[in-house]
Formats: sequence, C-alpha cells, structure tokens
Amino acid sequence: TLLSCLLLPYDNIIKGNKSLLEITDEVRRLLDAFDKNVIASKIDTQGKLIYVSKAFLDISGYSLEELLERKHNIIYHADMPDSLIQNIWDTITQGKVWTGEIKKKKKDGSFFWIKTNITPDTDRNGHIHGYNIIQENITAEKALEELSHTLEDRVALEIKKNNEKTGFMLQQSRLA
Repeated sequence: TLLSCLLLPYDNIIKGNKSLLEITDEVRRLLDAFDKNVIASKIDTQGKLIYVSKAFLDISGYSLEELLERKHNIIYHADMPDSLIQNIWDTITQGKVWTGEIKKKKKDGSFFWIKTNITPDTDRNGHIHGYNIIQENITAEKALEELSHTLEDRVALEIKKNNEKTGFMLQQSRLA
C-alpha cells in the first residue's frame, strides 16, 4: 500500500542509514509523483472537496480554486442517474468501499470516464471523517466499447437488409 511505502523509509532512520532530511525529501518526491500522476481527491462527509490532485485538475480542466470546498457532484455528467449517485452515498456512508465507472464533466463541457474507488477515511474509533477517491481514466476504453457496439448494430442492420433483399429477389424469381 501507499502508506507502507511511505513509512518504509523511516526504518532507515531508526537504523541510522539516512538522515531525516533525506527521508523527508524522498517522501516529498513520492508525494509529488503521486499528485502529478494519480487522479485522486478527498471529500468530507458532506461531499465537499478538500483535496484534489494535479492529475485530477489536468483531466477535468478546473483550477484548484474552482473545486476546493465545492460539492464533488459539480463534475458529475448529466448522464449519470441520480440512483447511481444515491447508491454511491448509501455504500460509502455505511463504511463500505464503492467501485465503479462514472462519467464526469470537464470544465469545457466535454466529458471523461473514470473507474473510481471510494474508500471511507476513518479515525481510530471507526468514525468516518471523509472519503478518499482514487480514479483511473478509462475514456479511451469506453470510446472503443461504444464504437464496438455501433459497429455491431450496423453489421446487424446490413445483415437484415441483405436478408430482406435476398428474400425479395427470391420471391421475384419465383414469380418470373
């Protein structure tokens, strides 16, 4: 896990292999790489964004100022049914992890698809005080899936037309 990777270098402090400054610098570089490359966010129990990674900002087109302290649903696409959003909240408020695909809206009005994992963030007593959200961009996969369905539909339509044409030609030949 990320936490164990973050804490692993502290073993070296105890053993005296690295200075606290070196370890702090390593952790800073790791967190910087995470921020730039992982689409991540954190919301409070009311759904307000309290952390957004640079990768999240890059894919959504929003600035940090436009998102922080705003409700997370600001970026849900209108195609997302209210029942899905309710299912997400019902799941995570029970302390369970929710995983699924969500269509989100970019600032410019276009959209992107993400595979999402939402994990409740609890204190030592098990009380939820927020939710960690890790996401993967699956827009290209969804476009390919849609193209595949479109092609299947077109092939089925052409087969139907050909069958109708063949049937018509067969009927005409019988009449001749």
